[in-house]
Amino acid sequence: VTINGVKWGRGIGWMLLACANFLLHTRDNNDVSTTMRSEITSLLDLQLVNLVDYQRDTGAFGNVVNLHSSPDETSLTSVFVFSVGAAKFLGISLSPNVKDAAGTAWMWLNGRTVDGLSVSDTCGPQNMSTDVDDYDTNVSLVSGPGPALMLWASIGANLLSLAVLSNRIGNCA
Repeated sequence: VTINGVKWGRGIGWMLLACANFLLHTRDNNDVSTTMRSEITSLLDLQLVNLVDYQRDTGAFGNVVNLHSSPDETSLTSVFVFSVGAAKFLGISLSPNVKDAAGTAWMWLNGRTVDGLSVSDTCGPQNMSTDVDDYDTNVSLVSGPGPALMLWASIGANLLSLAVLSNRIGNCA
């Protein structure tokens, strides 16, 4: 998802999640055309390969993927791990650098602590804006869908046979 040259991490993440879930939930459905599945598989693969170039040394992706000063983005990072795991599960051929990137992202996620609905050292939900400066200025550490995102990531990590999530998920009640 690119608006005015800005690659929005959360938007890309939700697109990845939609593609991966569509492919997972329709793999045995004869009503879905082979052409449609092929197009969505290609889109998923293309996005995963392109994202690797924007992964930070820490393993995270940014809110604004192509702006290094942008805060770390738990949503995209979590969904990236899930989507790579789903692709492997579905038998989609992945380049080694995509698998390695998922492992690095998983290690970064394991360094976060989930407390209630927020994830440490990351930003919470924000209103979307097309102005990068405005978006980054208003990012704050507020409650977000942390446990759900960590669950998506742990499913992907399991599918990739990565280490099991440590006990970093606290009380999510």
